[in-house]
Amino acid sequence: MAMLVSIWNMRNAILFRGEKLSPFTFYRGWSSKVDVVISALNRKKQDNQKTGVDEETGNGEMMESKEIKEGRPVYLVHSGDGCHLKRIMVDASWDSQRVASFGWCLLNEEEAVVYEGKAKGRAENPLQAETKGLKMALDWARMEGLLHLEISSDCLQLVTQLADIGMVHHSIEGLLEEVAEISSYFHCLCISYIPRAFNCRAHKLAEEARNL
Repeated sequence: MAMLVSIWNMRNAILFRGEKLSPFTFYRGWSSKVDVVISALNRKKQDNQKTGVDEETGNGEMMESKEIKEGRPVYLVHSGDGCHLKRIMVDASWDSQRVASFGWCLLNEEEAVVYEGKAKGRAENPLQAETKGLKMALDWARMEGLLHLEISSDCLQLVTQLADIGMVHHSIEGLLEEVAEISSYFHCLCISYIPRAFNCRAHKLAEEARNL
């Protein structure tokens, strides 16, 4: 039903408002609706005292699900099986010459680094650099066969875009579509925002990648 509603909304936006919507925009639209429904059902199961959720509460949950909070995961793919997530911290660096460098590290359950990766490339702006860094980390995780993953980034704007809040920045629209395609490989995938102070390991790798 969420997919059908999203198709209808997209059709109206194209026909009556002249909007140009990408497949990734459609994907995020209907998947976010599904996440809201799953969240509401889980809350209902946890509270045996309630027999239902009124309209005001439902709306409140929908607004809460789109609020970016520090350390709170935004699910891009949700299997709903309570799986244990592997955690990757990712960061990027960018300068006025449009040179970008990327760093990511895989943590174990004790928050110790078990793998470090870094690369160098080009980007039009810092947001595009952060998005490319995310894509590289996801590509690496896919090659390593990781199926349940949490990505942590200190780029609030990127996490906000992935949470489908606001218009997608034109410089990363194509990259987000590639991220969506890669995301379909994972059984469970989420991204969380963390302050720069807690992302120093990935930030250091990104700085080191400048010398590659």
